[in-house]
Amino acid sequence: MFGLAPLIAGMLNGLGGSTNDTRVEESIDATPLEIYGPRNLRGMLRTVLGGTYTNLLGRYIVHELHFPGDKPPQYEVLGQLHPNENEGRNIQQTSPGLWEKFISEDDVTVSAGEIVHSIPSMGFVVQEGPLPGKLTHDLVRNYAAHIKKHNLPRSTLSVIQNGSVVTLPTGETLHPPPLRPGRKFVILGDTSDPSRLVPLAQNANVVIHEATNAYIPSLDAGLTYESLQERTISRGHSTPQMAGKFATACNANVLLLNHFSARYADEGEPIVGKSAMLKECHETGVMAEIRDLAKSEFSGTVVCARDLWSWEITDKA
Repeated sequence: MFGLAPLIAGMLNGLGGSTNDTRVEESIDATPLEIYGPRNLRGMLRTVLGGTYTNLLGRYIVHELHFPGDKPPQYEVLGQLHPNENEGRNIQQTSPGLWEKFISEDDVTVSAGEIVHSIPSMGFVVQEGPLPGKLTHDLVRNYAAHIKKHNLPRSTLSVIQNGSVVTLPTGETLHPPPLRPGRKFVILGDTSDPSRLVPLAQNANVVIHEATNAYIPSLDAGLTYESLQERTISRGHSTPQMAGKFATACNANVLLLNHFSARYADEGEPIVGKSAMLKECHETGVMAEIRDLAKSEFSGTVVCARDLWSWEITDKA
């Protein structure tokens, strides 16, 4: 459910490190890098870092999300830590199939849920906290009139917009506009059924969902959609239609498809630089067919993702 090479590369990039014999002096005040994943992740990282004689500049912590019935591995019983490792948490499910808000900070919460694949896997829901309300023209005019009348500082408008109630000399109060819901996005790995996450994923701005196999008659002679879907599910994967149904169940705004079979050629023109933002309707050829299959089950925006592209999550998308 996660790639070992990108994880190790990310740690080395984030913490600094080398594989030579020169010890790098550790920064005591550095904030540890926190890593979340399934059982055995701690042991895997200790084995890889130790076996490659990797020296890290900073410290890291591994928090494991445990499935019901998970038993502490031998390395937990022995309590052996990597020299750069701080002790992490073992996070139990808060309800069947879900780890709700295992990260909860002022501006973001992160939850996870079991998703069906050929091995135990999980998907994640990231929820931003409420955002300040938007100032309409009428509100600004109303606030400005009171601010001018009572000779208040110009910064009073910013104070109100940031959510504070301002009390006027007369005892009247100026209330900020209602808070807006924060942005939410859902990240899934390989899966044939992420339905456990539907309750937590409601009204998601963006859903990232795999679409490994698609029924395209020009490429699938002798198959039917039903037979292709059956084969896809048996291997723990999804079709574009299955991804579209999940996005619809979540009442999502945008569906980003990824993890396509290598037999689907990307025929679109490469996009680089600042224009490397994912765009609906950029797809051509087989990628356009895959997009349209998902749109048959989902009325929102659908984009076929490419490596190194990005998507800006706005209030509406």
